[in-house]
Amino acid sequence: MDDRGLRKAFAKEALTKGGADISPLESFVASLLDEEKFWQSPVDFALVTVEYPILKPLELHKQDIPKGKLREYLLASAACFPAFQAKEIDGKKYIDGGYHDNMPVNLALEMGAQRVIAVDLESIGIMHRIRAKQQQVIQIYSLWPLGSFLKFDGELARKNIQLGYLDTRKAFGEADGQLYAFVKDSAFFYTARLREEAEKLFEQARQRDERMFTAIHGGLLRRMLREFRKRAIRTGQPTAFTMSRQMMMAAEYLGQAMGLLPDEEYEFGDFLMRAVGAAKQAAQRPIHLEAGADLRRMGEELQKLDKAFLVLLICERIKSFLQGGGNLGELAFVSAFWREFAAAVILYLLEQTDPHHLYQ
Repeated sequence: MDDRGLRKAFAKEALTKGGADISPLESFVASLLDEEKFWQSPVDFALVTVEYPILKPLELHKQDIPKGKLREYLLASAACFPAFQAKEIDGKKYIDGGYHDNMPVNLALEMGAQRVIAVDLESIGIMHRIRAKQQQVIQIYSLWPLGSFLKFDGELARKNIQLGYLDTRKAFGEADGQLYAFVKDSAFFYTARLREEAEKLFEQARQRDERMFTAIHGGLLRRMLREFRKRAIRTGQPTAFTMSRQMMMAAEYLGQAMGLLPDEEYEFGDFLMRAVGAAKQAAQRPIHLEAGADLRRMGEELQKLDKAFLVLLICERIKSFLQGGGNLGELAFVSAFWREFAAAVILYLLEQTDPHHLYQ
């Protein structure tokens, strides 16, 4: 069942039964929970839930949880109403703590935490501004869709666990990249060589039409910079937009367009070769498009194109322009598809410089 079907099913349960039955989840939690060990542990704990229907938030510290009620309050804190039924405890109903604070970092800091590792799943709920210095909080956040929280699927869970592991390595500085995870420092020599090729490309374009080149290049960099810094702030990664990171970001756009999966830690050179290989395969697919068509007259059609083919199309027009054909006006138009444009530029550079020999 797809996400839309799931939402319909849960909506029906909410209307007819006040939410889906959570008894299977209750049994699962009961099988895992050892309340005696919990109370013996020196580690502090707190949870957040909300009393329903008055929507009164309840932040329960370890010492505030009645003995024998831990399982009930854990389930209450995760009762995502109206998808799931509210949890009744001692005559009162409680729902998910996300209705008050979906990621209670401030609560942890108030309890004395010196460093917080917060996992943001972008689930439904209220987010509060974190009252802490940036170095106190490490946020683990995925730039890839994780699927509906209503979908209980083993394969999806395994995929998300792997993504979470790689995002954690990046957040702790053990791997590079934003969309993908790269072996630490494996991109340096590749991006240095690609930078040399990029300077040649830019100089050629500048000589053809300096004003138009400056507009395209400047607009592309501004858009990439905004997205780079937004991601970096969200994930706690370095915000300096160096040439190396510009190249890495463009390579990530290429990998994404060509369908490379984000579920492994790539050596950067291997990633480049896989992306080029995927581009060659994509170029073999039949696409019905008038040869030499003016892209400026194809706005709606371009939006409907497969991302891989759009990258290949822009790359082909870049080659044509550098060989004396085409015009920068057409390239300026398609630069509105700036992620695919950046991917096309890096693909062109890779075609000029064999990844097997980038170290040389």
